[in-house]
Amino acid sequence: MMPIAPDSLPPETFDQVYRRLFRALRRKKGFGLFFVVQSDYRQVSQIIEQLRRDLPQKKISLLSIKRETQKVYDQIAELREQEGFDILVIRGIEQALYEYEDTKRLSGWSSTEIYTYSWKGVPPILSHLNQQRERFGTDFSCSFVFVVPSFVLNYFIQRAPDFFDWRSGLFHFPLTEEERQVRLEQLSIGDLQEYLKLTPEERVIKTLELNDLLDESSNSPETTANLHFEHGLLFLSGNNYEKAIASYDQAIALNSDNYKAWFIRGITLGNLERYEEAIASFDQCIALVPDDYAAWFIRGITLGNLERYEEAVAIFDKAIDLNSDDYAAWFIRGITLSNLERYEEAIASFDQAIALNPDFYQAWFIRGNALDDLERYEEAIASYDQAIALNPDDYKAWFVRGNALDDLERYEEAIASFDQAIALNPDNYQAWNNRGAALGKLERYGEAIEAFKQAIYIEPKFTSAYNSLSRIYYDQGCCKLAIDNLIRATKTNPRGDSVLWNNLGFLYLIQNKPKKAKSCLHRSLQMQRNSFLPIFNLALVHVISKKFKEAKRLIQKSLTCCQGEDTQEKLYIAIGTIALGQKQDGLQNLQDILSTLTHPSRFGVIRGGVLESAELLARYPAQFPGIDQALAMLKQTLQ
Repeated sequence: MMPIAPDSLPPETFDQVYRRLFRALRRKKGFGLFFVVQSDYRQVSQIIEQLRRDLPQKKISLLSIKRETQKVYDQIAELREQEGFDILVIRGIEQALYEYEDTKRLSGWSSTEIYTYSWKGVPPILSHLNQQRERFGTDFSCSFVFVVPSFVLNYFIQRAPDFFDWRSGLFHFPLTEEERQVRLEQLSIGDLQEYLKLTPEERVIKTLELNDLLDESSNSPETTANLHFEHGLLFLSGNNYEKAIASYDQAIALNSDNYKAWFIRGITLGNLERYEEAIASFDQCIALVPDDYAAWFIRGITLGNLERYEEAVAIFDKAIDLNSDDYAAWFIRGITLSNLERYEEAIASFDQAIALNPDFYQAWFIRGNALDDLERYEEAIASYDQAIALNPDDYKAWFVRGNALDDLERYEEAIASFDQAIALNPDNYQAWNNRGAALGKLERYGEAIEAFKQAIYIEPKFTSAYNSLSRIYYDQGCCKLAIDNLIRATKTNPRGDSVLWNNLGFLYLIQNKPKKAKSCLHRSLQMQRNSFLPIFNLALVHVISKKFKEAKRLIQKSLTCCQGEDTQEKLYIAIGTIALGQKQDGLQNLQDILSTLTHPSRFGVIRGGVLESAELLARYPAQFPGIDQALAMLKQTLQ
C-alpha cells in the first residue's frame, strides 16, 4: 500500500496538539526546551491553565518578556529561586524582537536581509540565548516552554540555531475558523486613513501580526483574501506601492469580486503613475458596482493625468449624475475644462463647487485663473480676493492677483500685491521679477533693478529676469551694461532661451556689430525656428549690409510668423508692412495702434525694438518709402 504523504493528512486539532505537549512535559525529566507556536494570547492562557490542571504535580510559572529585554538568564535564575518551578512558560519574546525589526526596516533592510543568518545582525536576546545555551542546560533542571508567533520561530531557526537545536519538541496550535475570524477582526483596520496614522514602528508590528495569521495553514480563502487586502493597505500606508499591488493581486486571485481590492489597487497604481493599469482596475470596480461614485470620480482624475481631458469630462459628468453634491467633482471637472481652454464652462463648474462649499479656497483661486485667461481681470481679482480672505497666507494668490492688476495697468496695487507674496515667500523669484517689471513701468528704475537682481540671486538660471534687467539698462542708455548682463546670463545658463539670444543679437545690432548680432539671432532661431522677432532682426542685419532684397524676404517671412497678439507685435506688423512697400496700409495701421497708447506707461512697447527698427530702416528711405513718416509718428507719440 502506498504511504500517505504528510501534506495530505488533515491538520491536527487543538486537542491533538495539546495532548502531545502534555505527554512530552509529563515525561520530561531534567532540562527540556519546547516551542509552542501560537499568537492568540487567549488561547495561550487556556493552554497554561489546562496544563496546571492536568499536571498538578508540577509547578508551572510564567515569564513575560518586555520590549527592552535583552537578557533573560538572571531573570530566570531569580524566578527559579523564588518559585521553584518545574516548567517555565516564556511568552512575549516577540516584543524584544520588534525593536530589532524596527531598526533594520527603517535602515532599509529587506526581509531577506533581516532573516539571513549573520552574527553581525543577531537580535540581542537571541544572541544571549545562543551564548548561554550551555548554562541553561547545566543550571536549570526544568522544562522551558517558549510560546511564540510563527515569525519568532523563524528567528530562532535562522538566528539562534544552536539554541533551537536543543529543542525537545515543537507544537503548532491551530486556530479554529471562529478564532481566526476574531483574530482577523482584531488585526484588521480596513481603512487606509487609519493605517496612515500608524507610526513606522506600529506598521512593523502590524505586518508581523498579519504575517503570523497568514501562516495559518487552514485559513479559508475568504480569510486569506482579507489578510492580503489588509497587508496591501499596510504597504500602501508605508509608500511600498509595488508590494501593496502584489497583495491586492493575491486578494483578487482568491476573490475576484473584491471591490475594495480593485479600488485601492487602482489608487496604488495611480501613485506609481501606471495610469492605464489604474483605469483598468477602476473599470473592474464599475463592473462590480456600476453606480459607485468614487470609482467613476477617481477614474476621471486618472484620465486627466493621462491628458485625456475630453474623456475625463465625460466621466466627471457621470460621477456628478451619481452624486451632484460633491464639490470636489465639480472642482476637478472645472480644472479639466480649463485644460481644454473651455474657460466659460470651467467657471460655471467652479461656481457649482463654490455653491456647495463657499469656503473652498482652491475653487476661488482656480476660478480666478480661468477669468484671467479670458482677460476678465476685474472679475479675476475679485475671485482672488475671495481666495485670500479664506487663506491670506498663500503667496500664490497674492502673486497672481498682482499679475492681474499689472494687466489692468494698476501698477502701484500690483507692486503691493507682489510685496505680500514676497513677504510670505521671500524666495519667490517670479514675484521679485514681476515686481521689477511693474516698477519699471512706473519709471522707478533703481527699485526695478534691485528687484531683478534679487530674482537672479534667488534663481541664477531665470533668464526672464536677465532680459528684464537688460531692458532697464537699455532704456537708461546703458547699452554696454545691458549686453554684459545678457552675456552673464549665457554663462550661467549656456543654453539660455530664444528670447535671451534674440535680445543679445538686437543689442549688438544697435551697436552696429552685425556679425555678433547675426550669430546670436541664429542661435535664437535654433531654439525657436519660426519666431518672428529674431527673423525680423536678422532682416535688419541685412539692411545694415545693404542686402535689401534678402532683408525684405526676411521681413516678409517674419510677418507670416507674427500672430499680432499684443500691441508690440502689431507695431512690428505695421512697420514691416511699410517696409514691404504697402505704405498707406502700414501708416494707417500704425496710426490706429498708436491712438490706443493713451498713457506713458504703455510707451515701452515702442522703445526697445520698434523705434530702433524704424530708425535703422529710415537710413534708406529710397528702399523703404514711408518709413520716415512712420518714424516721425513714433517719436511724436513718445514726446
